[in-house]
Amino acid sequence: EYINMSATSGTMKLRREERQKDHISHFILRLAYCRTEELREWFLRHETALFRHRLTTADVAERQKFLASLELGHKQLSAKQKEAMRAQLTVSCAHIPNFNFDKETFLEVNFEDALDLVQQRRVYLRDGFAYVPAQEQVALVISEFRRQLAASLEVCAKAVPQMEEDERLLPVLKNISQQNTGKEYTGEATAGKVMADDVEGLSPLFPLCMQHLYRSLRAESHMKHGGRMQFGLFLKGIGMPVEEGLIFWRRSFSKITDDQFQKSYAYNIRHNYGLEGKRADYTPYSCTRIITSNGPSTGDHHGCPFRHFSADNLRRELQAVGANEGDVREILELVAGGHYQIACTKLFEQTQLARARQKGTAVSGVTVDTITHPNHYFEQAYKLAHGD
Repeated sequence: EYINMSATSGTMKLRREERQKDHISHFILRLAYCRTEELREWFLRHETALFRHRLTTADVAERQKFLASLELGHKQLSAKQKEAMRAQLTVSCAHIPNFNFDKETFLEVNFEDALDLVQQRRVYLRDGFAYVPAQEQVALVISEFRRQLAASLEVCAKAVPQMEEDERLLPVLKNISQQNTGKEYTGEATAGKVMADDVEGLSPLFPLCMQHLYRSLRAESHMKHGGRMQFGLFLKGIGMPVEEGLIFWRRSFSKITDDQFQKSYAYNIRHNYGLEGKRADYTPYSCTRIITSNGPSTGDHHGCPFRHFSADNLRRELQAVGANEGDVREILELVAGGHYQIACTKLFEQTQLARARQKGTAVSGVTVDTITHPNHYFEQAYKLAHGD
């Protein structure tokens, strides 16, 4: 069972042609993006977002027919089981408008199959199972789509050595995969030479991921490797030289001795500037790299808040940078749809434009480019704040 490719059904011949083009383009991209873990993650995220869009915007009757055809085998709760969990299930469905418990059906699934819903606290958990209202079944289908596509990409990756033998095919696939995975940041240091003392004053112009890292660093006087890499390279990109970087991190790690700092951290800071080891000049991480990398575990603070934070944690972060309740709701809706960079761009519009307006800067007609890089966010915010 297929969902129509376009809003207008068209003739059967046209629909077949659309479907054929979609299949061909998908499998070409699958070959192009299977070669490394980073490429696979990028492709997974974007194909899943496309699938989610097609599924959620499809005609209701068409979508229901499609879902019924999948036969995922999820167990439906009996009336007796449902009634026994009435209180817990009702609380878990508080986010559903006009929710009617008596008319709703619930599915019992392994919690691993509903991780997105678990993260957003939209299901009741018990004994390793998630109890999912039928209205949220789309999320289960999307999760299964992602799981199956990930497995298929792993199989594809094993065929890469054979593809590399074809001198006609490999350059084409490599060129495709290099087009849209997020460009390295090579812009000029907009703020000039940034000193260690300047970070506090510039921090309101940082994107949410960097503001979170900076606040966490100040609160804990420590930061794990992932956070140091993400934040340190960002600071390098906005114009902080290595000497000031060493001063900034030494001050930030105030609970250790100079000797401990030199032994454990100074080398890595110089390494990021190409002064140690293989002397590679590392560039700041792009949004795509941050979003598709492994998320933070306990004690970590790196990652993309829009991608890796729970809805409650993200709400708190948004409120901390001045987003009002209406802004927060709009951003959370974008995040729920997988539109992380659009959500970041929306936050820029709602906070940086407001800040510039309060300072008397004329912002009418200002066009905000979609955020693709944390340093790009800062560059736009800095120019806006200084009337450039």
